[in-house]
Amino acid sequence: MVQDASKPLVLDRGSERRDAALRLGAAAAAGSKALSIAAFAGGTALAARHLPAPEFGLWCVLTTFPTLSASLDLGVGNALRNKLAALKSEESAAGRAWFLAAFRLLACIGGGLLLLGAAGGPWLPWQRLLQASSAESLQAWRLACGLAYAAVCLNLPLSLWSSGFFGSQEPQLQSALDAVRSACLLAAVAAASFAGLSLPAMTALYFGAMLACSAAATGFFLVRRGWLKAVPSKETVGGRLRELSVAGGPFAVLQVGAAVIVSTDALIVSQTAGLSAAGDYNAVQRLFLLLITAQFFLLTPLWSAYTQAHAMGERGWVRRRLWSSLQATFALTFGGAAVLALLGPRLVEAWLGRPAAQPALFPAMALWAAVYGLSNCYSVFLNALGILRRQAFLAAAGALVNIPLAFFLGRVWGGAGVCLAGALVILPSAVNGWLETRTASEALA
Repeated sequence: MVQDASKPLVLDRGSERRDAALRLGAAAAAGSKALSIAAFAGGTALAARHLPAPEFGLWCVLTTFPTLSASLDLGVGNALRNKLAALKSEESAAGRAWFLAAFRLLACIGGGLLLLGAAGGPWLPWQRLLQASSAESLQAWRLACGLAYAAVCLNLPLSLWSSGFFGSQEPQLQSALDAVRSACLLAAVAAASFAGLSLPAMTALYFGAMLACSAAATGFFLVRRGWLKAVPSKETVGGRLRELSVAGGPFAVLQVGAAVIVSTDALIVSQTAGLSAAGDYNAVQRLFLLLITAQFFLLTPLWSAYTQAHAMGERGWVRRRLWSSLQATFALTFGGAAVLALLGPRLVEAWLGRPAAQPALFPAMALWAAVYGLSNCYSVFLNALGILRRQAFLAAAGALVNIPLAFFLGRVWGGAGVCLAGALVILPSAVNGWLETRTASEALA
């Protein structure tokens, strides 16, 4: 009887520790993202004043490459995160094997993509894509694109430190290192702007800073976990590689689909309305992404906490946190989107030093942010519990529909049409997320 009576106390203590970690992680994420937002706003303002309008538009497209690169890891980072979160504290050797397997796999993927870009780059129709006004501009812009692409490929294995800290329930350290990276990227843009560097030189400085920060963060993570002292056997790593490849499959489809739907908008606007319009679109979208960033203050630490609590059988805790995350989502994304739809034009004009060219973009972006935020809330819960199949199908279908729909609506309504296309293809995922979350939540009761 004494042993049975003590079990709820163990679960309560575990829940208390997890709640404390969530509060610390959310506070650290809030501070980190506040610095990241300030750094991005400052860097964008500097770039908008330093570069001509077409080059600023291309710069905005290039700075979306790191976001797009998240889809290139084929779901390995998220699979690693779930594997580490489900491990017990004494299973450090298993965690080392998982991390090393993921690092080797992403190094191979990054190297393959780098070789593919080197072989296929010369055959791309660069003039049609970039619409340069002169041969010199075309050459410089091609170089900038090549530098950004190469940096993204090299950064693939170096980005695993973030998944490692989240999976190890140390989001505060991830946030601190992310804040340092944001400060370094701002310093790179400021140095390039004040020195009057060309677009290729500015790109090299910016993405070089990104690579240096990722390498330092990876080294810090490995030292902190004590995973540099011993290397697992080839057989152990090989087994983990196979498991990660299978576990990462659904995540890969989700990530690629999300990247196509969310992160290709500026590219499509550049083709339908020109690079100058792409710069305006990117600035407005980044303004509304502040709401999504604020939402992730709460959602990011919850992912691994959901996985851990579910593995320990703490279903009541999972249900309570799910409900609180939904309340926060409605307040942030729906209420915040309405406010930005009204105040956004003045904010963008003050930020860029000139008004955005298409006022209709703001209400369209408000709809996009509300639907996207709701879909994210459900997706984090379902991802943490490994409920991925239907999500992956809808993400793939949405990606296939998004590009032709965005080109069609973009030619009709400009940037607002591209934004509306994104909201329309995300909506089925949001509805599915609600349905699957309701079913999973009832099963937890």
